[in-house]
Amino acid sequence: MEAAASDRRGAAGALALPLKTAGLVLLLLSAVVLGTGLGSVNVPPGEVLGALWRGVTGQELAGNDVIVWQIRLPRVVMGVLVGASLSVCGGAFQGVFRNPLADPYLLGVASGSALGATIAIVSGWPRTLI
Repeated sequence: MEAAASDRRGAAGALALPLKTAGLVLLLLSAVVLGTGLGSVNVPPGEVLGALWRGVTGQELAGNDVIVWQIRLPRVVMGVLVGASLSVCGGAFQGVFRNPLADPYLLGVASGSALGATIAIVSGWPRTLI
């Protein structure tokens, strides 16, 4: 009797992970569409999807399409990539130290990055590249 209940829980658990993953991917895609549409010039989600389709298929970009492809989409994609890399680094820290509460302050990574940012700001490094 207990084996049958265990099998049902195992099958439900095996199905739950792909459903959760699909839900999170849909949530991410909707956040990308909404994030791309919001700004000083609001672009409705339908127009954002249309602009993305026209850009992918190689059609000529005009009007809000240019705003979507050249200004907003690169920023949103960069935000997604930065968030993904930070989550991977956090997971790596927790895996290496076998501690679910491990954070960047454990090794002084946060202090080192703050020092690097301070040096870059004081030296005017971002302005020297332009």
